Amino acid sequence: MATRSGAMARKTHHGSREAEYAFNPWRELCLRMPGMVDQAQSARVRAAKQDETAKRPASHRGYYVGASVLAFVQESEELGILELTAVSSKPKPDAEGICAERRLTDRIQRINRSSGLFYEPIGLVVIGEPQPDQATGFEPETLWMCSERCWPRIIQRGKVPQDCLVVTVRPNKHKTQVQIAEEIDAFYQNLVDGRRGREPITYDHDRASWSEIVDEFDRIIPRTVDPFESPEARRQSVEAARVAIQGGYGLRLVTG
Repeated sequence: MATRSGAMARKTHHGSREAEYAFNPWRELCLRMPGMVDQAQSARVRAAKQDETAKRPASHRGYYVGASVLAFVQESEELGILELTAVSSKPKPDAEGICAERRLTDRIQRINRSSGLFYEPIGLVVIGEPQPDQATGFEPETLWMCSERCWPRIIQRGKVPQDCLVVTVRPNKHKTQVQIAEEIDAFYQNLVDGRRGREPITYDHDRASWSEIVDEFDRIIPRTVDPFESPEARRQSVEAARVAIQGGYGLRLVTG
């Protein structure tokens, strides 16, 4: 599934005052987050049902993974949004598995090459049963990118920006963790170096709280803030999205 939409800004009138709402891709991520979670889970369920007859088995080691990504492009006076969904699979039963996260980031790279644009992934949702990391033995609360394939082939190769938000969710859509790619990179590097980092908080969502994420974002960041104005404005938008997805916990920024 892929969708594109965009506008640089939207103006609304409040009495005699005119307010310009800057387009914020991280607000768009929060707005679309409930749908991205549903799409990733639906893809995962379909993969499990089709696995027995599929030419590309969807299970790596007896479990199933669905993922959704949101990317944006800023070209001239237009902004575009790209949303994709994928599942883990294998080209052949005895071949190496291709993670859903890698399938998505590879597709974005192909789209960029063919279109001449640069879609930048800013949010990645991953749903699957929590599994121990094969290479390190680390057992996270949710299903993280693996250190064996995803970490070196996606994060270390720069297929996502360091501030890309990675949202990992259990299949019941409740237990959720949020971190940026840079933090996953540092966590696994610490494990390799014999040190143990701290996991992000685990937030317990329900159906209502998923739909309230964008409202929480709006409480943190004024709609007039332009995230493209400066690196600090972008950092604030990323952090606001993280906090909103965590249900308002972990606020580490102050906005005027």
